[in-house]
Amino acid sequence: MWGKNVRAVVSIQVWQTLRWNLGATWDKPFMPLFRIADGFDRRCNAMCSGCGLKQDGMELHEVWDYDEVKHIQRLADLITLCNKCHLVMHLGRAMKVGHGEIALAHLASVNGWAMSKAQRHAAEAMETWRRRSQFSYTLDFRFLNQWISPGQVHLDWLEHPKRWIGDQISAMEWARGIIESDAVILDTETTGLLKHPHAEVIELAIVTLRGRVVYEGRFKPRRKIPKRTTAIHGITDDHVKNKPSFAESFPEILKALNGRIVVAFNAAFDRGIVERTCSKFRLPPPDCRWECAMLAFRAYMESGRYLRLPGGTHKALEDCRATVKLIKQIAKGMSIQRPALRVVAAK
Repeated sequence: MWGKNVRAVVSIQVWQTLRWNLGATWDKPFMPLFRIADGFDRRCNAMCSGCGLKQDGMELHEVWDYDEVKHIQRLADLITLCNKCHLVMHLGRAMKVGHGEIALAHLASVNGWAMSKAQRHAAEAMETWRRRSQFSYTLDFRFLNQWISPGQVHLDWLEHPKRWIGDQISAMEWARGIIESDAVILDTETTGLLKHPHAEVIELAIVTLRGRVVYEGRFKPRRKIPKRTTAIHGITDDHVKNKPSFAESFPEILKALNGRIVVAFNAAFDRGIVERTCSKFRLPPPDCRWECAMLAFRAYMESGRYLRLPGGTHKALEDCRATVKLIKQIAKGMSIQRPALRVVAAK
């Protein structure tokens, strides 16, 4: 049951849209992937279902029912919780990360209990967890069908769970898991950084871990390419003046990404710029699970700072291939030379 949750089987875009629609955050996604059915309580007051605290930035907590005879774990509800109440709902994790006393104190305070009663409740909860964890449970996510289609729930992603990438060993485990999956590697070149409101994708490539090119193309942007970004990736307005728009090429891109694990060297940037470009053309973002090779690389090199892609050239296809090589090197525990840091204005 550990790690088997909604976030593990839906894309980050679906999860962010759920959070927004159910009132866990007031930050609207670039483009919500679905609308709540008429009459549904959006709970936009962002109130904690545990203690009643009102604030933005709540946790969206999953409530599960357990059939301990048939061993079925059934999603029953999604509720908003403040950070402290969320710690209470995950007492085992709270204790593991050193927040057990905070969680127990909050549990006692909200319920008007003595600390001894809160401690007994925690012990009973851990015993229930140990009893249930002796068995494998079938997951039932049908509760989500009121918002998303069954096709947006990807149970196969549970075979390659996300790992916390905090050290060399976990980075190697992550890389090996990616290689064993059907993940694809994506890279983009753009007209600017995410902080620039008109930035969009002008070149995109997708390859498999075996190096097969799934997609490669350039797009004519809605505005002229700034000279400062041309100086980085070499793409000029003349290079793209006869190219199709991103929207015209989108069906092929979507086919290559939907339902897949998608690895980018700097996933936060590539996911953000793809979503931004989709929003500009009023297109739904890809329904995929994003993974970041740079986070694994930083952990592997024991570096807390930004690292450049070894062999990166600011050409989308070549950078995809460089990312494939990097993942394989990490998986094998090979020595990798730390690339020199060079500050750039855009990808």
